[in-house]
Amino acid sequence: MKPERITLMCICLFAFFFFSACEKEETNNKRVVPTPPEVEPDKGRFDEAPFAWDYRFSTVSEDDLFIGDLYISVNNRYMVTPPTLYIGAAYSEKNFGISFKPEVTASKNPLDVIFEFTKPFTGTIDSKHGSIGYKELFSDALESKQYKEYINNRLSPFDVKLVEVYTYEDIEKAFPYNEVLGELLSKEAKKTSTIKGIKSRMTGVLANRSFSVYADTPVQGLFEEKAMNESPENPVYIRSITYGKTAYFVIESQYSYKEVEEAVKAKLSLSNAVNGAEVLKNSTITLFSVPDNRQTANVYTSFQDLDKFLETPFNEHLYGYPIYCQGVFTKDNTIF
Repeated sequence: MKPERITLMCICLFAFFFFSACEKEETNNKRVVPTPPEVEPDKGRFDEAPFAWDYRFSTVSEDDLFIGDLYISVNNRYMVTPPTLYIGAAYSEKNFGISFKPEVTASKNPLDVIFEFTKPFTGTIDSKHGSIGYKELFSDALESKQYKEYINNRLSPFDVKLVEVYTYEDIEKAFPYNEVLGELLSKEAKKTSTIKGIKSRMTGVLANRSFSVYADTPVQGLFEEKAMNESPENPVYIRSITYGKTAYFVIESQYSYKEVEEAVKAKLSLSNAVNGAEVLKNSTITLFSVPDNRQTANVYTSFQDLDKFLETPFNEHLYGYPIYCQGVFTKDNTIF
Protein backbone atom coordinates (compact mmCIF):
# COMPACT_ATOMS: atom_id res chain seq x y z
CA MET A 1 0.00 0.00 0.00
CA LYS A 2 1.35 3.37 -0.94
CA PRO A 3 2.43 5.64 1.89
CA GLU A 4 0.07 8.39 0.66
CA ARG A 5 -2.96 6.07 0.99
CA ILE A 6 -1.87 4.91 4.44
CA THR A 7 -1.54 8.53 5.56
CA LEU A 8 -5.01 9.37 4.19
CA MET A 9 -6.58 6.41 5.98
CA CYS A 10 -4.95 7.43 9.25
CA ILE A 11 -6.28 10.94 8.89
CA CYS A 12 -9.80 9.63 8.24
CA LEU A 13 -9.69 7.29 11.23
CA PHE A 14 -8.39 10.07 13.47
CA ALA A 15 -11.17 12.39 12.34
CA PHE A 16 -13.80 9.69 12.92
CA PHE A 17 -12.68 8.99 16.49
CA PHE A 18 -12.21 12.70 17.25
CA PHE A 19 -15.73 13.71 16.22
CA SER A 20 -17.25 10.63 17.88
CA ALA A 21 -15.53 11.58 21.11
CA CYS A 22 -16.75 15.18 20.83
CA GLU A 23 -20.31 14.03 20.23
CA LYS A 24 -20.12 11.69 23.20
CA GLU A 25 -18.68 14.43 25.40
CA GLU A 26 -21.44 16.83 24.32
CA THR A 27 -24.06 14.18 25.11
CA ASN A 28 -22.50 13.58 28.52
CA ASN A 29 -22.40 17.33 29.20
CA LYS A 30 -26.11 17.61 28.43
CA ARG A 31 -26.86 14.86 30.92
CA VAL A 32 -25.07 16.50 33.82
CA VAL A 33 -26.97 19.82 33.49
CA PRO A 34 -29.69 19.55 36.17
CA THR A 35 -33.31 20.29 35.33
CA PRO A 36 -34.42 23.51 37.07
CA PRO A 37 -36.65 22.61 40.01
CA GLU A 38 -40.27 23.70 39.99
CA VAL A 39 -40.95 26.89 41.88
CA GLU A 40 -42.53 26.01 45.21
CA PRO A 41 -45.28 28.14 46.80
CA ASP A 42 -43.97 30.93 49.01
CA LYS A 43 -43.72 30.02 52.66
CA GLY A 44 -46.00 32.05 54.88
CA ARG A 45 -44.36 34.50 57.23
CA PHE A 46 -46.52 33.27 60.09
CA ASP A 47 -46.62 29.56 59.26
CA GLU A 48 -44.32 28.79 62.17
CA ALA A 49 -44.09 32.12 63.98
CA PRO A 50 -46.83 33.84 66.00
CA PHE A 51 -48.60 36.71 64.25
CA ALA A 52 -47.51 40.22 65.21
CA TRP A 53 -48.13 43.65 63.67
CA ASP A 54 -45.06 45.43 62.27
CA TYR A 55 -46.38 48.94 62.92
CA ARG A 56 -48.95 50.26 65.36
CA PHE A 57 -50.08 53.80 66.04
CA SER A 58 -52.84 54.61 68.51
CA THR A 59 -53.70 57.08 71.23
CA VAL A 60 -56.25 54.72 72.77
CA SER A 61 -55.63 53.43 76.29
CA GLU A 62 -54.15 49.94 76.50
CA ASP A 63 -57.08 49.09 78.79
CA ASP A 64 -59.47 49.41 75.84
CA LEU A 65 -60.11 46.32 73.70
CA PHE A 66 -60.39 46.64 69.94
CA ILE A 67 -63.67 44.94 68.99
CA GLY A 68 -64.23 46.59 65.61
CA ASP A 69 -63.50 43.41 63.66
CA LEU A 70 -65.52 40.93 65.73
CA TYR A 71 -68.95 41.02 64.07
CA ILE A 72 -68.54 42.32 60.52
CA SER A 73 -70.79 41.43 57.62
CA VAL A 74 -69.41 41.80 54.08
CA ASN A 75 -71.72 43.23 51.44
CA ASN A 76 -73.24 40.49 49.23
CA ARG A 77 -70.80 37.93 50.64
CA TYR A 78 -71.45 37.25 54.32
CA MET A 79 -74.02 38.24 56.93
CA VAL A 80 -73.77 38.07 60.72
CA THR A 81 -75.91 39.58 63.47
CA PRO A 82 -73.79 41.43 66.06
CA PRO A 83 -74.72 41.31 69.74
CA THR A 84 -76.23 44.41 71.32
CA LEU A 85 -73.40 46.05 73.25
CA TYR A 86 -74.27 48.71 75.80
CA ILE A 87 -72.91 50.31 78.95
CA GLY A 88 -73.53 47.96 81.89
CA ALA A 89 -73.93 44.78 79.84
CA ALA A 90 -72.21 41.93 81.70
CA TYR A 91 -70.77 38.59 80.59
CA SER A 92 -68.73 35.79 82.07
CA GLU A 93 -64.99 36.42 82.06
CA LYS A 94 -64.38 33.73 79.43
CA ASN A 95 -66.88 35.26 76.98
CA PHE A 96 -66.06 38.93 77.43
CA GLY A 97 -64.30 40.46 74.44
CA ILE A 98 -64.74 37.35 72.29
CA SER A 99 -68.35 36.27 71.79
CA PHE A 100 -70.17 38.66 74.16
CA LYS A 101 -72.68 35.84 74.69
CA PRO A 102 -74.63 35.02 76.80
CA GLU A 103 -75.37 38.13 78.81
CA VAL A 104 -75.69 37.95 82.61
CA THR A 105 -79.25 39.18 83.17
CA ALA A 106 -79.43 39.77 86.94
CA SER A 107 -81.03 43.00 88.23
CA LYS A 108 -78.70 46.01 88.20
CA ASN A 109 -78.23 49.13 90.25
CA PRO A 110 -78.57 52.55 88.53
CA LEU A 111 -75.58 53.67 86.44
CA ASP A 112 -74.47 57.26 85.87
CA VAL A 113 -73.25 57.64 82.28
CA ILE A 114 -71.10 60.31 80.62
CA PHE A 115 -70.90 60.99 76.88
CA GLU A 116 -67.47 62.48 76.20
CA PHE A 117 -68.39 65.41 73.98
CA THR A 118 -66.53 68.72 74.21
CA LYS A 119 -69.22 69.66 76.71
CA PRO A 120 -70.16 66.30 78.27
CA PHE A 121 -73.71 64.99 78.15
CA THR A 122 -74.72 63.02 81.24
CA GLY A 123 -77.61 60.85 82.35
CA THR A 124 -78.60 57.86 84.47
CA ILE A 125 -79.67 54.36 83.43
CA ASP A 126 -82.39 53.33 85.89
CA SER A 127 -83.69 50.22 84.15
CA LYS A 128 -82.71 47.04 85.96
CA HIS A 129 -82.53 44.78 82.90
CA GLY A 130 -81.59 44.90 79.24
CA SER A 131 -80.44 47.65 76.91
CA ILE A 132 -83.59 49.82 76.75
CA GLY A 133 -82.41 52.30 79.36
CA TYR A 134 -79.09 52.82 77.58
CA LYS A 135 -80.72 53.15 74.16
CA GLU A 136 -83.09 55.83 75.44
CA LEU A 137 -80.21 57.76 76.98
CA PHE A 138 -78.16 57.30 73.80
CA SER A 139 -81.00 58.73 71.71
CA ASP A 140 -81.25 61.73 74.03
CA ALA A 141 -77.50 62.29 73.72
CA LEU A 142 -77.66 62.32 69.91
CA GLU A 143 -80.41 64.94 70.06
CA SER A 144 -78.50 67.13 72.50
CA LYS A 145 -76.93 70.50 71.77
CA GLN A 146 -73.65 69.18 73.15
CA TYR A 147 -73.52 66.45 70.52
CA LYS A 148 -74.35 68.74 67.61
CA GLU A 149 -71.59 71.14 68.61
CA TYR A 150 -69.12 68.31 69.11
CA ILE A 151 -69.72 66.17 66.04
CA ASN A 152 -70.07 68.90 63.40
CA ASN A 153 -67.70 67.84 60.59
CA ARG A 154 -65.48 66.05 63.06
CA LEU A 155 -62.27 64.39 61.87
CA SER A 156 -60.19 62.56 64.47
CA PRO A 157 -56.84 60.74 64.24
CA PHE A 158 -56.71 57.24 62.84
CA ASP A 159 -55.45 54.26 64.78
CA VAL A 160 -53.26 52.20 62.45
CA LYS A 161 -51.97 48.63 62.32
CA LEU A 162 -49.77 47.44 59.42
CA VAL A 163 -47.98 44.17 58.72
CA GLU A 164 -46.04 42.62 55.86
CA VAL A 165 -47.47 39.28 54.73
CA TYR A 166 -45.92 36.78 52.33
CA THR A 167 -48.95 34.68 51.38
CA TYR A 168 -52.71 35.05 51.23
CA GLU A 169 -52.93 32.62 54.15
CA ASP A 170 -50.91 35.10 56.23
CA ILE A 171 -53.70 37.65 55.74
CA GLU A 172 -56.16 35.40 57.55
CA LYS A 173 -53.90 35.24 60.60
CA ALA A 174 -54.35 38.99 61.13
CA PHE A 175 -57.93 38.35 62.29
CA PRO A 176 -57.80 35.54 64.87
CA TYR A 177 -61.19 36.45 66.37
CA ASN A 178 -62.99 36.68 63.02
CA GLU A 179 -61.75 33.98 60.68
CA VAL A 180 -64.47 34.67 58.11
CA LEU A 181 -63.38 38.30 57.74
CA GLY A 182 -59.79 37.20 57.16
CA GLU A 183 -60.80 34.53 54.67
CA LEU A 184 -63.01 36.90 52.67
CA LEU A 185 -60.38 39.64 52.59
CA SER A 186 -57.74 37.13 51.48
CA LYS A 187 -60.03 35.67 48.82
CA GLU A 188 -60.99 39.10 47.49
CA ALA A 189 -57.36 40.25 47.35
CA LYS A 190 -56.36 37.15 45.43
CA LYS A 191 -59.25 37.60 42.99
CA THR A 192 -58.52 41.25 42.26
CA SER A 193 -54.71 40.97 42.13
CA THR A 194 -53.34 42.42 38.88
CA ILE A 195 -49.75 43.25 39.79
CA LYS A 196 -47.06 41.38 37.89
CA GLY A 197 -43.88 40.73 39.79
CA ILE A 198 -45.22 41.49 43.27
CA LYS A 199 -42.41 42.63 45.55
CA SER A 200 -44.46 43.20 48.68
CA ARG A 201 -47.84 42.52 50.22
CA MET A 202 -49.33 44.46 53.15
CA THR A 203 -52.34 43.93 55.40
CA GLY A 204 -53.67 46.82 57.44
CA VAL A 205 -56.41 48.00 59.80
CA LEU A 206 -57.61 51.58 60.25
CA ALA A 207 -59.87 52.73 63.09
CA ASN A 208 -61.33 56.22 63.36
CA ARG A 209 -63.03 57.26 66.62
CA SER A 210 -66.05 59.55 66.83
CA PHE A 211 -66.85 59.63 70.57
CA SER A 212 -66.73 57.57 73.77
CA VAL A 213 -69.30 56.81 76.46
CA TYR A 214 -68.46 55.56 79.94
CA ALA A 215 -70.09 54.81 83.28
CA ASP A 216 -69.12 56.10 86.68
CA THR A 217 -68.07 53.34 89.06
CA PRO A 218 -71.23 51.94 90.71
CA VAL A 219 -70.59 52.41 94.44
CA GLN A 220 -73.06 49.68 95.41
CA GLY A 221 -71.79 47.31 92.73
CA LEU A 222 -73.25 46.61 89.30
CA PHE A 223 -75.77 44.02 90.46
CA GLU A 224 -78.34 44.58 93.19
CA GLU A 225 -77.60 41.17 94.65
CA LYS A 226 -74.09 41.25 96.08
CA ALA A 227 -73.57 37.53 95.50
CA MET A 228 -73.98 38.06 91.75
CA ASN A 229 -71.08 40.51 91.70
CA GLU A 230 -68.89 37.75 93.13
CA SER A 231 -70.29 34.94 91.00
CA PRO A 232 -67.95 32.01 90.13
CA GLU A 233 -68.27 33.07 86.46
CA ASN A 234 -66.33 36.19 87.45
CA PRO A 235 -68.60 38.59 85.51
CA VAL A 236 -67.15 41.48 83.52
CA TYR A 237 -69.30 44.43 82.49
CA ILE A 238 -68.86 47.03 79.77
CA ARG A 239 -67.76 50.26 81.44
CA SER A 240 -66.99 52.21 78.26
CA ILE A 241 -67.69 52.06 74.53
CA THR A 242 -65.96 54.03 71.78
CA TYR A 243 -67.85 54.47 68.51
CA GLY A 244 -66.23 54.93 65.13
CA LYS A 245 -65.54 53.44 61.71
CA THR A 246 -62.97 50.92 60.49
CA ALA A 247 -61.28 49.69 57.32
CA TYR A 248 -59.39 46.50 56.52
CA PHE A 249 -57.17 46.28 53.46
CA VAL A 250 -54.52 44.45 51.47
CA ILE A 251 -52.02 46.29 49.26
CA GLU A 252 -49.89 44.48 46.67
CA SER A 253 -47.05 46.40 45.07
CA GLN A 254 -44.05 46.44 42.77
CA TYR A 255 -42.30 48.47 45.46
CA SER A 256 -40.67 47.20 48.64
CA TYR A 257 -42.74 46.80 51.79
CA LYS A 258 -40.92 49.66 53.49
CA GLU A 259 -41.75 52.03 50.62
CA VAL A 260 -45.41 51.00 50.71
CA GLU A 261 -45.54 51.40 54.49
CA GLU A 262 -44.14 54.93 54.25
CA ALA A 263 -46.63 55.77 51.48
CA VAL A 264 -49.58 54.62 53.60
CA LYS A 265 -48.28 56.47 56.65
CA ALA A 266 -47.86 59.62 54.53
CA LYS A 267 -51.58 59.42 53.63
CA LEU A 268 -52.29 59.48 57.36
CA SER A 269 -49.82 62.32 58.05
CA LEU A 270 -47.56 59.90 59.92
CA SER A 271 -44.64 60.13 57.47
CA ASN A 272 -42.91 62.68 55.24
CA ALA A 273 -42.45 60.28 52.32
CA VAL A 274 -42.35 62.31 49.09
CA ASN A 275 -42.94 59.53 46.55
CA GLY A 276 -46.00 58.03 48.21
CA ALA A 277 -48.33 58.83 45.31
CA GLU A 278 -46.02 57.13 42.81
CA VAL A 279 -45.69 54.06 45.03
CA LEU A 280 -49.44 53.62 45.41
CA LYS A 281 -49.97 54.30 41.71
CA ASN A 282 -48.01 51.13 41.03
CA SER A 283 -49.88 49.14 43.66
CA THR A 284 -53.33 47.61 44.03
CA ILE A 285 -55.65 47.70 47.03
CA THR A 286 -58.49 45.52 48.27
CA LEU A 287 -60.48 47.53 50.79
CA PHE A 288 -63.27 46.57 53.21
CA SER A 289 -64.69 49.73 54.82
CA VAL A 290 -67.24 49.72 57.66
CA PRO A 291 -68.63 53.25 58.05
CA ASP A 292 -71.78 52.92 60.16
CA ASN A 293 -73.82 50.97 62.71
CA ARG A 294 -75.01 48.41 60.15
CA GLN A 295 -71.53 46.90 60.63
CA THR A 296 -71.46 45.81 56.99
CA ALA A 297 -68.24 46.17 55.01
CA ASN A 298 -68.36 47.70 51.56
CA VAL A 299 -65.80 46.25 49.14
CA TYR A 300 -63.61 48.53 47.03
CA THR A 301 -60.54 48.19 44.82
CA SER A 302 -59.22 51.72 44.33
CA PHE A 303 -57.15 54.16 46.36
CA GLN A 304 -59.75 56.84 45.61
CA ASP A 305 -62.15 54.86 47.81
CA LEU A 306 -59.52 54.78 50.55
CA ASP A 307 -59.19 58.57 50.25
CA LYS A 308 -62.96 58.93 50.54
CA PHE A 309 -62.97 56.80 53.68
CA LEU A 310 -60.17 58.86 55.21
CA GLU A 311 -61.67 62.22 54.32
CA THR A 312 -65.36 61.66 55.17
CA PRO A 313 -66.07 63.26 58.55
CA PHE A 314 -68.56 62.07 61.12
CA ASN A 315 -71.87 63.90 61.37
CA GLU A 316 -75.03 63.85 63.46
CA HIS A 317 -76.28 60.63 61.90
CA LEU A 318 -73.01 58.95 60.89
CA TYR A 319 -71.16 58.17 64.11
CA GLY A 320 -70.08 54.58 63.46
CA TYR A 321 -70.45 51.51 65.66
CA PRO A 322 -68.72 50.07 68.77
CA ILE A 323 -65.02 49.66 67.88
CA TYR A 324 -63.46 49.75 71.37
CA CYS A 325 -64.71 48.83 74.80
CA GLN A 326 -63.36 48.60 78.32
CA GLY A 327 -64.36 45.82 80.67
CA VAL A 328 -64.46 45.91 84.46
CA PHE A 329 -64.87 43.01 86.91
CA THR A 330 -68.06 43.22 88.95
CA LYS A 331 -66.37 41.82 92.06
CA ASP A 332 -63.96 44.72 92.61
CA ASN A 333 -64.26 47.16 89.66
CA THR A 334 -60.75 46.40 88.44
CA ILE A 335 -60.08 46.57 84.70
CA PHE A 336 -60.43 43.40 82.65
